Amino acid sequence: MLVQIRLEAATAPVIGVRHRITGDRPLAGDLTDFGHDSKPQENLIRGFGQAEPPEKGAQLCQPRCARARPPTKVGCAALARRRILHLMKVAPDDNQGIAVRAALLAAGLRVLATNPPDQVTPEKVAHEAGVEVAAFARHFSSMPDFLCAALAQLSDRVRDKVARIMTNMSPGLPRLQVAVETYLEASRHTPLLRSLSLHLRSDPHYVEFLRSRVAGFSLMMELELRTLKHPFPAETARLLTAAAMEVGATETLAGKRQPALREAWLRFCETAAQ
Repeated sequence: MLVQIRLEAATAPVIGVRHRITGDRPLAGDLTDFGHDSKPQENLIRGFGQAEPPEKGAQLCQPRCARARPPTKVGCAALARRRILHLMKVAPDDNQGIAVRAALLAAGLRVLATNPPDQVTPEKVAHEAGVEVAAFARHFSSMPDFLCAALAQLSDRVRDKVARIMTNMSPGLPRLQVAVETYLEASRHTPLLRSLSLHLRSDPHYVEFLRSRVAGFSLMMELELRTLKHPFPAETARLLTAAAMEVGATETLAGKRQPALREAWLRFCETAAQ
């Protein structure tokens, strides 16, 4: 990458990268390392365009040992280039971190398949994933945080199943009813989803997770109601969502289907959608 260095001897512009440097907030290895004063020099590294003449009295980049003699063009450029490379360091690639997190979640789901949530530990998950325990702490603040992330993955699978079914149906009330029925059935046939929900039901992480899922479910219902030209789509969607979540929570606690509650929700949906 070519970078334009502002030097008294420089006359031709070079395409570079914009970077604002100020003296009031020094970066690591402050500009004083190169004999720079603490005044803001915003044009030290210029972006696109012609270099402007230096401000009166501005110092050039030069090592302390060379202050007694005028800096050479090559020497100053080399020092400035080193400084630019330091300033332009990019964050490490996150791909590896994403892969480790995914491996931990996949391993955690395998461990949870044979162990109750209260017996799952960071050590077990890390061992199953083939990583050190320290990697677990880098990606999850606590076990509840990890369990909520695992719960989110399971919930996403249910959501994706609902979405696939809705794709093949025309917008409207029947599609909305089928979506809720599919959601309840898929949740009921995912034992781990039920056990995690029961285990985390009083944890702040779960409350936040549930709030976000309820918001997404309510939005889906609102969009369906708008296709029906409903006069109060957002408000009605909130009520229908609350009722559907109540059915799901009751079935989770009971561990079985609740036909009467489902029928009551369907009738409520038909009435509310009118």
